[in-house]
Amino acid sequence: MNIDKHQKIFFIIIGILTLIAIISIHITFNYMDTQTLMVWSVNNWDLLAEGRISDFYTDKTVGHLGYERGASWEAPNIEGSASPLMFIPQMLWCFPIWVTHYFNGNTYIGTLPCVYWYKLFLILMTGLTSFFTFRIVRKLGGDDKRGIIAALLVLGSSEVLLSTGYAGQDEIVYICFTILAVERLISDKYRQFIIWSTVAVTLCPLVILPLATALALRQKNLLRVIAALFLMLLPSGLWSVLSHNMVRTSEGYPHIPNVFDYIGLPLAIYGKASVLMILFVLLLFFCFIHRESSNRQLIWFSSLSLIWLSYLTNSYFYRLMLYIPFMAIMICADNSDDLDLKVLLITVLEYARFFALGIDNKIVLNTYYTVDAGWVKAICTRAGSDKYLAYDGLVEQIFIAHPSLYQAAGILNGLIIAIVLILLWITWSHENEEKASVCKIRGLNIYLIAYACCIPIYMLMFWHYAMKCF
Repeated sequence: MNIDKHQKIFFIIIGILTLIAIISIHITFNYMDTQTLMVWSVNNWDLLAEGRISDFYTDKTVGHLGYERGASWEAPNIEGSASPLMFIPQMLWCFPIWVTHYFNGNTYIGTLPCVYWYKLFLILMTGLTSFFTFRIVRKLGGDDKRGIIAALLVLGSSEVLLSTGYAGQDEIVYICFTILAVERLISDKYRQFIIWSTVAVTLCPLVILPLATALALRQKNLLRVIAALFLMLLPSGLWSVLSHNMVRTSEGYPHIPNVFDYIGLPLAIYGKASVLMILFVLLLFFCFIHRESSNRQLIWFSSLSLIWLSYLTNSYFYRLMLYIPFMAIMICADNSDDLDLKVLLITVLEYARFFALGIDNKIVLNTYYTVDAGWVKAICTRAGSDKYLAYDGLVEQIFIAHPSLYQAAGILNGLIIAIVLILLWITWSHENEEKASVCKIRGLNIYLIAYACCIPIYMLMFWHYAMKCF
């Protein structure tokens, strides 16, 4: 790598800070879905070993697994349109858990070691996502330094760590395969793009948005576009047919239509039109008729649908990080001199977005979801705190301590949207990059340190304001 000694030392320091962020949030929390997703993944091995695939839905009810296997009693039953195909990566990772428990009759796996093993998988997937991000930046013309910075922006993102380390969700799994698919397309490996896109869409249908956008930019034969989209949806479609008569615990996959219908335009006829779907169809049409597109534009347009998904919908707080790897690529792909400004903007964005997510959502960084571990109890006991397993959200407690901050909530949300729009404008073209470089904002190393410290700072605030330990 073309990185001098001083840069290597600096990146090692940033890497250590990022590692502190990753470890601190992963070991501190056990959100209800973390344990449940781990249990569901292990349960699929039960179904295979016992030949009970038809019990896929009934086995994942709270009344059954909540007591026998260790799923959180708070977590909802698995949605009726989910499939075991969505759990294949987690199943493979959790196979050692199943082997060490199933054959000795120990059915309960809701223990902290099992949860930490599952979280290690999420860390691995985050690392792979950052690696593919690095590769794309290099393919787009960025040097090694910029590739490493892009990877660090993914690893240290407060939004990513809120999804993986706090909520323990699987968003990082399917976005990893999405990034891999895009990397294959940029490398002109079309068949591999279709394969990895199919994997990603099977894990979560929502990622067909950026993948279809990328496909429309590169493939101008309409029949081939339709055929490729059909292949991407084929595994999920086959499961839907095969599982049609299975007993379900709920009607369908409600969060997908909810995502698309949250912002609606009233129509003259009955009902409303989804703004997100209107924008997506227009985006697809534009990309399809756009005859010449660079790899840079492919990333930009592909990221746009995920930005819309994150900022124009009522999606869950842990799903809002899907655009981060794409944003990291866009920030670091150009070799112009404005990297300082872009890193400053995304640093402010990460601090502000993390705080904003907790304003109306008390569940974000809540004391109730700290791990049931002796070291947490010991810290609380030593500090004279009675907040262990209480129900206090971090941002709520900050507002209680500083009521005047609540008045700035609207300003904060406006700042977030403004930063996203500015970053989209800057990264649209090399000409815009050059215009932005006129600002002459310097301090890249300082901004990177601040970025890496985002989660450690919020973790300290959590122990101070929410847990009342110092």
